[in-house]
Amino acid sequence: MTYPQDPQGGYYQQQPQGGYPQQPGYPPQGGMTTPVAGQQYKGFFSSLFDFTFKSFVTPKVIQIYYVVALIVIGLAGLGMLLSFLISGEPVLIIIGIIVVPLVIFIYLLLVRMGLELVANIFRIGENIQAMRDRADGK
Repeated sequence: MTYPQDPQGGYYQQQPQGGYPQQPGYPPQGGMTTPVAGQQYKGFFSSLFDFTFKSFVTPKVIQIYYVVALIVIGLAGLGMLLSFLISGEPVLIIIGIIVVPLVIFIYLLLVRMGLELVANIFRIGENIQAMRDRADGK
């Protein structure tokens, strides 16, 4: 995916799709994948070995982490359910059928909430940097 460049060589922020229009004097609204003006877009490996920490790896891998967490939690839940079913105890089977989906749901909810918190922290940082750049005249 390519992003439009501004005259200073940076990249424009994506405009929000739907919702409220961009207000003058406020930082641009956009996703974590678009660098703010003045920054160059770096790939995963160049961000990984960036010792100045101006380019972050976390926003690039957070989606992969969520998929892996979904798979691990799903397999763990399936293993728990199978162990309850194999036990042969009617009480354990009923408990397994009721409790295991609830536990899976709670774990997925907690993982999602944690990842959204991390993503929002990065968005806040990007918006603050955009406001600083705008105030410095960059």
